[in-house]
Amino acid sequence: MKKSPDARDGRIRTAVSLDDLTFNQSYYGYTAHRQESAPDLVKYLCLIISSKIALWHALITSGGFGVERDPVEKFVIQEAPLLPFETLTAEDRACATALFAELADAETPEVWQKVDEWVGSLFDLTPDDIQVISDTLAFALPFGKNRIAAQAPVGALARAAFSERLEAELAPWGENFGRQFTITAVEAPPLSPWQFIAVAAGAGERKALADRPLMEAMRHMADTMSASELLYWDEQLDCLFVGRLNQARYWSVSQARLVARRIIWANVDFLSGRRTA
Repeated sequence: MKKSPDARDGRIRTAVSLDDLTFNQSYYGYTAHRQESAPDLVKYLCLIISSKIALWHALITSGGFGVERDPVEKFVIQEAPLLPFETLTAEDRACATALFAELADAETPEVWQKVDEWVGSLFDLTPDDIQVISDTLAFALPFGKNRIAAQAPVGALARAAFSERLEAELAPWGENFGRQFTITAVEAPPLSPWQFIAVAAGAGERKALADRPLMEAMRHMADTMSASELLYWDEQLDCLFVGRLNQARYWSVSQARLVARRIIWANVDFLSGRRTA
């Protein structure tokens, strides 16, 4: 295992040798000599340590990686979540062997995604859990490209995915109150430090309802409070405006789920359609 994760694909790179070998660089090495099913065991370890789940675990538990240095400490790798190989079912063992063979043949994003999903299934992780891990690594790894990606202005596709997930999260609450919510982007300059979306009651035409004075007032309010998010319910329009800093890290699918939770906790009057006195 390489000490430092690969900045290109964001994984702890590993290699497996089924024969004797010598090396001239420093690695973290483990041997399965005298272990039963040694070839299958090392292939299983390779998949686990190379998965995004293992790197995410290192990022949130290491005192060095992601804070002051790129290498991952050996004890952090050794404390990564790991099901004992002996407890794997025959189906999981066969799956590990097949996935390793696919990687050995060609390391493609599709194969790596299958590896991450399989490793996640071993720990009963849901697709949402995997999404959180992927978003965290995309924007929080200590590499230049990740920092740039985190601070880059949000693109139209990312904001659309954010809106779609937020709408899906709010839909059950709308059904409870007999309301339907539609989400649309509010027009703003692409390089504006803030971007807004409008959560409107009703299934009418998706149209931005905010005017420029309202947008300016909300931006000024958020800047004054040094906030990264602003929620404002316009009762006359029956519309909840969501403003977030124009950085991609604030517009991920995982962030959409968090915004939905805050709306549910703090804006029940809007969800239910009750007007304040």
